[in-house]
Amino acid sequence: MLLLAILAVSLAYQSGLNPPGGFWSRSTDHHSAADRILEDTHHRRFIAFFYLNAIAFVASIVMITLLLNKMASDKVTKRRALPITMIVVLLSLTGAFALGNCREANKTVFISVLVCSVLAYVLIHVLIAIHIIPPEWRRQVAEMLEHSVSHFCSVPCQFGHNHTGGDTSEKELGRRRNLLLTIAILAVTVTYQAGMNPPGGVWSDDQKATGTPGNPILQDTHPKRYDVFYYSNSVSFVSSVVVKILLVNKESCEYGIKSYALRVCLVAGLLGLLIAYVAGSCRNIKQSIYLSTIAMGVLVSLLIQVLLSSMHDTLGKPLAKCLGFLHDLLFHAEGEQVNTPVSPEASVDVRSEASVEVRPEASVVEEERVRKRHKYLMLLAILAASIAYQAGLNPPGGFWSDDKGHVSGRRLCQLGYCT
Repeated sequence: MLLLAILAVSLAYQSGLNPPGGFWSRSTDHHSAADRILEDTHHRRFIAFFYLNAIAFVASIVMITLLLNKMASDKVTKRRALPITMIVVLLSLTGAFALGNCREANKTVFISVLVCSVLAYVLIHVLIAIHIIPPEWRRQVAEMLEHSVSHFCSVPCQFGHNHTGGDTSEKELGRRRNLLLTIAILAVTVTYQAGMNPPGGVWSDDQKATGTPGNPILQDTHPKRYDVFYYSNSVSFVSSVVVKILLVNKESCEYGIKSYALRVCLVAGLLGLLIAYVAGSCRNIKQSIYLSTIAMGVLVSLLIQVLLSSMHDTLGKPLAKCLGFLHDLLFHAEGEQVNTPVSPEASVDVRSEASVEVRPEASVVEEERVRKRHKYLMLLAILAASIAYQAGLNPPGGFWSDDKGHVSGRRLCQLGYCT
C-alpha cells in the first residue's frame, strides 16, 4: 500500500504542476502568461482532469500519513479502508490519464471501455480456470511450467503444489505478487508520463505555429504514427492499472496469479510498451525497422535457449561431456595437487554423509542465491527500461515548436543542430 501510494503521489504531483497542454507564453486579452493552455482551449476536460488528479494526490497523501502510524494503519486495514481508498486512487489516475493525454472524446471513451474489457477478461479467465478446467489439467500445466522453468535455474523450483495444480505456497505467492507489482509500477509510471507529455511535444502559442496550442504536434504531422503510439501506450497503462487493482485485494490476487490471468495482462502491457516506444521515438520507417529487428533478435535468442533447454536429453549430455572434458584438461594438474589419497570405503562414506547432510543445506543456499540474482537483474532491467523509454520519447535537444523550414515535432539533434 505504501509503495502504491508513493507512486500515485509522484504521478499526481508532477502532472498537477506540469499539466498536459503546457502553458501560455504570452499575455493577451483572454489569458495571461503561465496560464494553462488546456484550461482555455478545453475547459471542461481540464476541470475534470484537475479534480481527478487532485483526488488521487490528496487520497494518497492521507494514506501515507495513516501508514506512518501503526495503530491507525492497523485499524483502517482491518476495515479494508486502505484497499478501497487505493482502488479509488488508481481509478482517479486512470480518469485523469484518459482526459489529459488526448483532446478527442472518442479516444477518452476508448480508455474507459478498455478498462472494463480488461477487468471482464480477467474475471472470465479466472472463472474458466477455476470452475471449468479440470483439476488434472491444471496440475499437468503447472508441472509442465515447473519443468520448463527448472531448465533455466540451477536448482529446482519449489512451488509447493497441493491437491490442485494451480495452488502455491504463501511464500511463493508473495514473491509472484511482488514481481507483478514491480513490473506494473514500471509500466504505469512511464506510460502515464508519456501520455501527459507526448513525444514531439505540444503546439505552442507562437505565431509561426500552424497547429492548435496545447494539442500534440505528432498528431498533426504524423497522425498514423501518433495513433499507434496512443493506443499502445493506453493498452499498457490500462493493463498495468488493472493488475494493480487486482493485486490490492488478497482474494483476487490469489486467483489471478494461480490462473495466470495477471501475467497475461502484464505481457500485453509490456508488448504495448514496446510498440509505443517504437512508434513514439522514431519518425521514419528505417528507425522503426531497426528497433523492431532488435526486439525480434532478442525474442528469437530467448526462444532458441528455450528449445535448447527442452532438448536437454539429446543436446545437454554431449555438451556437458565436452565441458567436463575441457574442465579436466585445464584443471587436471591443480586437481591432483589438491586431492589426497583416501581409501575407497572412506570415499563412499564421505559421499554418503555429504549427500545426507550437506546437499539439503547447500540446495537451500543455492536457491536463495539464485532468487537474489534474479531479483537484482529484474531491478536493473526495470531501471534501464524506464530511463530508456523516457529518453527515447523526449530526446536531448528537444523538438521544433513551429514548421518554418522543417517539420514540427522533429528532433533538433536529428537535423544536425547539435554537436
